Amino acid sequence: MVLKLCSVSFYLKSSKKNNARSSIYARVIFYRKKAEFAIGEFIDPKEWDNEKGQSKKDIRLNEHLLFIRNEVIEVKRNLERENKIFTAQEIKKVFLDKGTPNQLLLADYFQKYISRIEQLTEDYTKGTVRHYKTTLKHLTAFLKLKKMPGILIQDFNPALVSDFDFFLMTNRNLKLNKALNRNTANKYHTKLKTVLLDAIKNEIITTNPYRSFKLKTQKPKKTFLTETELEEFKNNALGDNASLDRARDLFLFSVYTGLRFSDAQNLRADDIKRDREGKLWIEIDQGKTNEPLNIPMLDPAIRIYEKYESIRELTGYVLPRLTNQKTNTYLKTIADIAGIKKTLTHHVARHTYATTVTLSNGVPLEIVSSMLGHSSLKSTQIYAQITKKYLGKVATELNEKLK
Repeated sequence: MVLKLCSVSFYLKSSKKNNARSSIYARVIFYRKKAEFAIGEFIDPKEWDNEKGQSKKDIRLNEHLLFIRNEVIEVKRNLERENKIFTAQEIKKVFLDKGTPNQLLLADYFQKYISRIEQLTEDYTKGTVRHYKTTLKHLTAFLKLKKMPGILIQDFNPALVSDFDFFLMTNRNLKLNKALNRNTANKYHTKLKTVLLDAIKNEIITTNPYRSFKLKTQKPKKTFLTETELEEFKNNALGDNASLDRARDLFLFSVYTGLRFSDAQNLRADDIKRDREGKLWIEIDQGKTNEPLNIPMLDPAIRIYEKYESIRELTGYVLPRLTNQKTNTYLKTIADIAGIKKTLTHHVARHTYATTVTLSNGVPLEIVSSMLGHSSLKSTQIYAQITKKYLGKVATELNEKLK
């Protein structure tokens, strides 16, 4: 029997759902006849090598393309062994019919999970989707290091979970120039575990690789500015540097509102409401939790709000637009000028609001929890434990009651 040649190649077709990314199609040519089908993957055309029919840099994707090519060729060989007369269309049909769950690559299943939740905008925020994508990047780097980029999902076992944990805790992050801390590593474990549990629910795998792996938590250290440091931060001259001045205002706005960076940056003029008594309130749905949040604006925050009235009228946004990365870079410069030894990021502003601005000034813990938008009082209690002034006031009030 003469074996007839069968070629499998890949090409792009523009996607109606996403103009920025194109769908990848497989083309099977057999006996000068062709059959084509989408493989369920998408890519930016700039990242596609038309000549080679593969990604320029995505190793996981190229491994998957190789897997599909080999499987199609295997289908063709099996049909020939059965002495059947068949066409390219029949090769395609048999291949698509035999696409059983146990042939899924771990990275492919993870990517498909991300693609699904990206469309569920009411259930998953952009931040949550971004965390899943970052987890996949770490997982892909880990599998590449282990020389296992094409590992099937059912082959990911408890031993590899432990190895992945070691990778997260020891591999130096290029951006941070250090390895991840325990709590950050735990977040990536949680995302991967969620994807694997989804695979169990869909009967793709039968056992949970995380069944014997226990996540260890570390009490987070909350960096915040004391009253003295906050005064130094506010009052040091920055010269005529408009970028530093804006970064400082962004930080101080959150010091006096408790808003996360994303919520502060997305704050629009319509989100500021005035009540019957003339007081200004911030009324938004939090980006992280999508829960409603109502915050009374303190005078220092109102002054910053009024300072940028012209920007607000022009753009509709309450504050100047800056990336988190640039803001944090500017904050480190301001800290140096002010003689503040602590590492400043924008999130320190939220911690400062919880400690120095509210709890230390006698605002009840339950009220602070509400203004921070915490769903549980437990999250706010961390701040109470590290605020000496707050603890001192509690002790003073207790002494008065014991007299």
